[in-house]
Amino acid sequence: MIATKFEDLLKCAGSSLAQSRSIRDLGDLTTYAPILSALREPNLLDNSKLAVVGTPCQLSTIRKMQLLHIVPSHMVQFTIGLFCFENFLMHSDGRKYLAGKIGADLDQIEKINLKDDFTVKLKNGRVIHIDLDDLGPIVRSECLACTDFSNYVADISVGGIGSPDGYTTAVVRSPAAQRLVNQAISQGYIEEIQRKGVIEKIEKMAERKRQRGRRVLAERRTT
Repeated sequence: MIATKFEDLLKCAGSSLAQSRSIRDLGDLTTYAPILSALREPNLLDNSKLAVVGTPCQLSTIRKMQLLHIVPSHMVQFTIGLFCFENFLMHSDGRKYLAGKIGADLDQIEKINLKDDFTVKLKNGRVIHIDLDDLGPIVRSECLACTDFSNYVADISVGGIGSPDGYTTAVVRSPAAQRLVNQAISQGYIEEIQRKGVIEKIEKMAERKRQRGRRVLAERRTT
């Protein structure tokens, strides 16, 4: 959606660990960048300046479009990239597989969090930790071949890894992003804390995904 006020942003809070309906309907024809369709809304002017939040595959699509001067990517002035290890196929078999891994029906899930692993909190208070490698059967095929975890094409990359509950890790990647962050801190919109070892955790997860992607790509080329 296009958010034009603070209340709109709050409605978008959280994550959906599955493909959107538009992606499923497109099947093999998707470029996995459904955000671009939202940029064609009639109320947007050609000189609109937008910030886009997206996964590595979505933002890399926008960056390539900008390099080729393809409309409407010129309206994207700022990008916020999500850390992303993988996304999931939540079809009937996928839901059964995940239910088996957590040992409970999916309607008993209160919260899911992806950091160093796949963490599920149930409504009864029980917390289950699942290694990301154990979720292979329900991971999108394209995600297995992806090598970008930290969303390096974004102006700011954000995610939960390395941060305590209630905070988000942010990697500032451009001078414009640094100015924006400094302004937000000075005006009290965000609170900054420093933690040791965060960059090392991000680098470790990024290398883990990079190695998996290279291995999967090599296997697919030989089959």
